[in-house]
Amino acid sequence: MMIRSTTLSLEAAVSYDRDHMFRLWAASHGGIYVPVDATTVAAQGMKNVPETIVTTPSGRRLMLLSPAQVLSEAYATQGRDDAPTGKITSLNPINPENAPDGWEHNALLAFERGEQQVSEIGEN
Repeated sequence: MMIRSTTLSLEAAVSYDRDHMFRLWAASHGGIYVPVDATTVAAQGMKNVPETIVTTPSGRRLMLLSPAQVLSEAYATQGRDDAPTGKITSLNPINPENAPDGWEHNALLAFERGEQQVSEIGEN
Protein backbone atom coordinates (compact mmCIF):
# COMPACT_ATOMS: atom_id res chain seq x y z
CA MET A 1 0.00 0.00 0.00
CA MET A 2 2.90 2.38 0.62
CA ILE A 3 3.88 2.32 -3.06
CA ARG A 4 0.36 3.23 -4.17
CA SER A 5 0.18 5.95 -1.52
CA THR A 6 3.49 7.44 -2.68
CA THR A 7 2.39 7.24 -6.31
CA LEU A 8 -0.90 8.98 -5.52
CA SER A 9 0.90 11.74 -3.62
CA LEU A 10 3.29 12.31 -6.52
CA GLU A 11 0.42 12.30 -9.05
CA ALA A 12 -1.51 14.82 -6.92
CA ALA A 13 1.54 17.10 -6.64
CA VAL A 14 2.19 16.99 -10.39
CA SER A 15 -1.49 17.58 -11.12
CA TYR A 16 -1.62 20.55 -8.73
CA ASP A 17 1.55 22.08 -10.18
CA ARG A 18 0.20 21.75 -13.74
CA ASP A 19 -3.19 23.23 -12.80
CA HIS A 20 -1.56 26.11 -10.92
CA MET A 21 0.72 26.88 -13.88
CA PHE A 22 -2.26 26.82 -16.26
CA ARG A 23 -4.29 29.13 -14.03
CA LEU A 24 -1.38 31.58 -13.74
CA TRP A 25 -0.97 31.53 -17.52
CA ALA A 26 -4.69 32.22 -18.05
CA ALA A 27 -4.57 35.00 -15.42
CA SER A 28 -1.58 36.60 -17.14
CA HIS A 29 -3.82 37.02 -20.19
CA GLY A 30 -6.82 38.31 -18.21
CA GLY A 31 -8.91 35.22 -18.97
CA ILE A 32 -9.73 33.33 -22.14
CA TYR A 33 -12.38 34.04 -24.75
CA VAL A 34 -14.52 31.07 -25.80
CA PRO A 35 -17.39 30.79 -28.28
CA VAL A 36 -20.81 31.50 -26.77
CA ASP A 37 -23.12 28.49 -26.89
CA ALA A 38 -25.89 26.98 -24.78
CA THR A 39 -23.40 25.85 -22.11
CA THR A 40 -21.46 29.12 -21.78
CA VAL A 41 -22.28 30.96 -18.56
CA ALA A 42 -20.75 34.21 -17.34
CA ALA A 43 -18.78 33.85 -14.12
CA GLN A 44 -20.07 35.80 -11.13
CA GLY A 45 -16.81 37.72 -10.81
CA MET A 46 -16.77 38.73 -14.48
CA LYS A 47 -20.17 40.44 -14.72
CA ASN A 48 -18.73 43.95 -14.30
CA VAL A 49 -15.66 43.38 -16.49
CA PRO A 50 -15.74 45.38 -19.74
CA GLU A 51 -15.92 43.41 -22.98
CA THR A 52 -17.02 40.19 -21.31
CA ILE A 53 -18.92 39.40 -24.51
CA VAL A 54 -17.49 40.53 -27.83
CA THR A 55 -18.50 39.94 -31.42
CA THR A 56 -15.86 39.24 -34.04
CA PRO A 57 -16.03 40.96 -37.45
CA SER A 58 -17.57 37.76 -38.87
CA GLY A 59 -20.36 37.86 -36.25
CA ARG A 60 -19.08 35.17 -33.92
CA ARG A 61 -19.88 35.90 -30.24
CA LEU A 62 -17.15 35.22 -27.68
CA MET A 63 -17.33 35.32 -23.88
CA LEU A 64 -14.41 36.06 -21.58
CA LEU A 65 -14.00 33.36 -18.95
CA SER A 66 -12.07 33.94 -15.73
CA PRO A 67 -9.01 31.77 -15.12
CA ALA A 68 -10.89 29.97 -12.33
CA GLN A 69 -13.83 29.27 -14.62
CA VAL A 70 -11.52 27.96 -17.36
CA LEU A 71 -9.94 25.55 -14.89
CA SER A 72 -13.34 24.48 -13.50
CA GLU A 73 -14.62 23.75 -17.00
CA ALA A 74 -11.47 21.79 -17.78
CA TYR A 75 -12.00 19.74 -14.60
CA ALA A 76 -15.54 18.95 -15.77
CA THR A 77 -14.11 17.11 -18.78
CA GLN A 78 -12.18 14.63 -16.62
CA GLY A 79 -13.27 11.07 -17.04
CA ARG A 80 -10.72 8.40 -16.19
CA ASP A 81 -11.62 6.64 -12.93
CA ASP A 82 -8.00 6.20 -11.83
CA ALA A 83 -6.79 9.67 -12.82
CA PRO A 84 -6.31 12.45 -10.30
CA THR A 85 -9.14 14.94 -10.39
CA GLY A 86 -9.31 18.55 -9.40
CA LYS A 87 -11.81 21.04 -8.13
CA ILE A 88 -11.73 24.71 -7.28
CA THR A 89 -13.17 25.31 -3.84
CA SER A 90 -13.03 27.78 -0.99
CA LEU A 91 -14.45 28.40 2.43
CA ASN A 92 -16.02 31.50 0.82
CA PRO A 93 -16.66 30.52 -2.80
CA ILE A 94 -17.80 33.17 -5.28
CA ASN A 95 -19.67 30.48 -7.20
CA PRO A 96 -21.94 28.36 -4.92
CA GLU A 97 -21.22 25.33 -7.12
CA ASN A 98 -17.63 25.48 -5.82
CA ALA A 99 -18.66 25.02 -2.18
CA PRO A 100 -16.48 22.45 -0.40
CA ASP A 101 -17.79 19.07 0.64
CA GLY A 102 -17.20 17.95 4.24
CA TRP A 103 -13.69 16.59 3.67
CA GLU A 104 -12.64 19.64 1.65
CA HIS A 105 -14.06 21.97 4.31
CA ASN A 106 -11.97 20.30 7.02
CA ALA A 107 -8.87 20.34 4.79
CA LEU A 108 -9.31 24.07 4.08
CA LEU A 109 -9.61 24.75 7.81
CA ALA A 110 -6.37 22.78 8.32
CA PHE A 111 -4.64 24.99 5.72
CA GLU A 112 -5.84 28.06 7.60
CA ARG A 113 -4.22 26.62 10.73
CA GLY A 114 -0.91 26.35 8.84
CA GLU A 115 -0.95 22.77 7.58
CA GLN A 116 1.07 22.44 4.37
CA GLN A 117 -0.55 19.24 3.14
CA VAL A 118 -3.70 17.29 3.87
CA SER A 119 -4.32 13.87 2.36
CA GLU A 120 -6.38 10.78 2.82
CA ILE A 121 -6.76 7.52 0.96
CA GLY A 122 -10.33 6.35 0.61
CA GLU A 123 -12.86 4.87 -1.71
CA ASN A 124 -14.86 7.02 -4.14
